[in-house]
Amino acid sequence: MLCPAPIKTVFLTFTALFFLLNTPANAAINAQDAEKLKGIFQELLTEYSTVAKDSEAELIAEGEILVEPNDFYYAATLPHLTLKYDDGSKLEVGMLALNVMPGDTPEQWKMTLAIPTPLVFYDGNGARAITTNIGSQNFAGVWHEPLKNFLKINAQYKDVEINGNLDNFKLSAPNVVITSSLDQSKDGLWSGPANMMVSDLKIDAGNGGYAAVKDIALTSAITDYSLDAAINYQEQINALSESYDSGDNPSGSSSHILGIYNMIFGFLGEGLDGFSVGVTMKGFEIGKPENSATPAETVKIGNTGLAFGMEGFRSGSVNMSLKTGYHDFALTPLNEDYSKATPNNVDIDLSVNNLPYKEIVNLGRNSISMATQGSPEAGKLAGLQAIMTLPQLLTQAQTSLALKNTAFGNTHYNVKINGDMTANLKAVTGATGKARTEVAGLENLIQALQQSSTNPDLDATKKQSLQKTLSMLAVLQMAGQMDKDDKGQDIRVYNLELNEQGQALLNGTDLQMVMQAGK
Repeated sequence: MLCPAPIKTVFLTFTALFFLLNTPANAAINAQDAEKLKGIFQELLTEYSTVAKDSEAELIAEGEILVEPNDFYYAATLPHLTLKYDDGSKLEVGMLALNVMPGDTPEQWKMTLAIPTPLVFYDGNGARAITTNIGSQNFAGVWHEPLKNFLKINAQYKDVEINGNLDNFKLSAPNVVITSSLDQSKDGLWSGPANMMVSDLKIDAGNGGYAAVKDIALTSAITDYSLDAAINYQEQINALSESYDSGDNPSGSSSHILGIYNMIFGFLGEGLDGFSVGVTMKGFEIGKPENSATPAETVKIGNTGLAFGMEGFRSGSVNMSLKTGYHDFALTPLNEDYSKATPNNVDIDLSVNNLPYKEIVNLGRNSISMATQGSPEAGKLAGLQAIMTLPQLLTQAQTSLALKNTAFGNTHYNVKINGDMTANLKAVTGATGKARTEVAGLENLIQALQQSSTNPDLDATKKQSLQKTLSMLAVLQMAGQMDKDDKGQDIRVYNLELNEQGQALLNGTDLQMVMQAGK
């Protein structure tokens, strides 16, 4: 099987290490800056050695850091690097070669990097377990000294291939592109995207199973990132780590727990204003071969994705968004009993707005302090107090939850939902709101499920489940209000209202009465 730890280490530690520049710099090449670069590389190796130790590994550097001034650039070579794990396994990285030029400002350096190929991971017995080959590569970017990271990235790898030598596993990607760009605003904060694109990814599991994706896009972005807050955050991590290692502040102590809490949520409030991450895939397919018990199976999805983001940390009023879904879902062999109700298209767009971030963090801090420093009874009281206080904070901030154009369906039916709820301390349920659900083709779905329920090969449990579903759909059919959508198609509409009295009304009728009718 593929071992994720060394692969993750090499691609997130070393391939994310240096990147190329597109334009040369008109700055003098001198011995002083060559020594400065040695210090930068040594500091990086020291930091990554610490990261390796935290992962129960050791980064072994054999040789010296060499930086030689040339006419227009510095030629740098790092020591031979090996990442060795406690079980005796190791990743042979080799020697990294770089070309470095002064950047547009004194704290910037333009770099290119060549990754040794192949990269070989050996198991604890010394056997070659995983081999990574790169056909061609072009990796470049701009390094920022105070930030200790790259402002710009422009990298491309072609014909990447990872082979599991012990189990015939194989992963191949003809083209991998990595880009990133951080820009500084007038107030000194950094913002920008970082993306990775992978084309024609193929995985051969070695046992007849396979996976393939035509295109994968990994996206992320950060807004108003503070260098000062990041440095302070790192110092706090180091201080907590040193305190824990010394035994002066064990991990279970109240001060340690509170320190971690303050460190994490303090950074989110001061270190950045927002972030987003996402992944999209096109042409996804996965399959496994037939065996003595089951036939061959395949799952295909035309496109799918997931995106998550939060913004507004600096203001203290945070908006959170979550979008996910898939289109053109297909399963082989098809289960006729459930396929008619299973959606092959799904879109979900959920957002939570006006979260009182600072107030919630303060509430959590006070609760942790009471729970860890007092008696068990004080801890229970702290938890109860937090539960009672949170609705008040949400109401004061007018925190709301919204669904926008959330939809699902297949060739038989389609459902679309729009709605929102707002925190309201006066309401019995703690919130008020409205939602509108539109259903097209409900009759088609009922008819299809009725046909499935007459299948003589259907076992009793599945038949009973179908009958319950049909009963519920019959009630929905009666409760829906007839209307037409924007295309003139007949639909049934369900207006749901949650009022201050704690009632849930469906088209003006108490929802409990509607549910009772469906039993």
